[in-house]
Amino acid sequence: ALGTNKEVLKNLKNAVMNESEDYIDLIELKDVFWSKKIFISSVVLISIFISIFYSLSLPNKYISTAILIPNENENEQNLRDFGQLGSLAGLAGVDIGGNSSSKTSIAIEVMKSHDFFSLIISDEILINLFATKGWDKKSNNIIIDKNIYNYEDAIWVRSPTSYGSSKPTIQEAHEEFLKHFSIVKNRDNDLITISFEHYSPFYAQEMVQKIIKTINEKTKYQDMLLSQSALDYLNKKLYETDLKEIRSGISNLILKELSSLMLSELEDEYLFRVLDKPKVPELKSGPKRFNIVFLVTISSLLLALMIVFSQHYFPKYFKNLKKPS
Repeated sequence: ALGTNKEVLKNLKNAVMNESEDYIDLIELKDVFWSKKIFISSVVLISIFISIFYSLSLPNKYISTAILIPNENENEQNLRDFGQLGSLAGLAGVDIGGNSSSKTSIAIEVMKSHDFFSLIISDEILINLFATKGWDKKSNNIIIDKNIYNYEDAIWVRSPTSYGSSKPTIQEAHEEFLKHFSIVKNRDNDLITISFEHYSPFYAQEMVQKIIKTINEKTKYQDMLLSQSALDYLNKKLYETDLKEIRSGISNLILKELSSLMLSELEDEYLFRVLDKPKVPELKSGPKRFNIVFLVTISSLLLALMIVFSQHYFPKYFKNLKKPS
């Protein structure tokens, strides 16, 4: 009976030891990592040096920003007071005090659209979007990548892309443009922030100015065409009717459209007024070199620990799997 009890205790001890092998001993794990401290430190230090070299090789980028506010025409009148003439005004295309917030939201989407980009696109923009690799602060010159664009011969020399052309297409350029361009509307006060990022702070400022000018001119031109069309329609209706009340109402509508047309011709900041003009940024917006080095350091440390962990515990794990149950 005594021999049987000893045998049971021995089997129980072996079972406990075998079961403990399936779990990770934290003290043992600490000792394993410590024994491989030279390897872990080497991996981390090499990664740090590589990330520092890489981050320093990246050229600086700059963001120029402007703050805009919708330009609401104080002379607009609510024409609903004209009663039945409201429908006539709508047919003529006369604005009867529409939602300025809606018009602003539409303009924001227009600035991000392919059609709007086609209004501002030029060879200079294509080069600055695709063929630049930095900016020389001393000479204030943009550095062109000769492997993409031959500036002397004015030829695109990059390999044809999936779009099938060495020279960027409008669609490809629009996609690249949206990576540099940002527009945000503040819901609380309707202020709009427009930003453009580029290697050259001067070019970033130039692009913001160009975008603001183009959206104002585009909207102004469209509204002037609409006003002229409305005037033609209203003059026709004025000629066709003999009712004094209707003629008086139409005359008021015509006066409003003439006033709107005159204001359109005089106003440069037609849709948006600039509260804060785009400036040449003095401080870079990127790259975030510290973040790059920090993330690479943490990643390399985790990778080194995983390698040490795998080398120590995986052989034990597979060895236990091969043991007969």
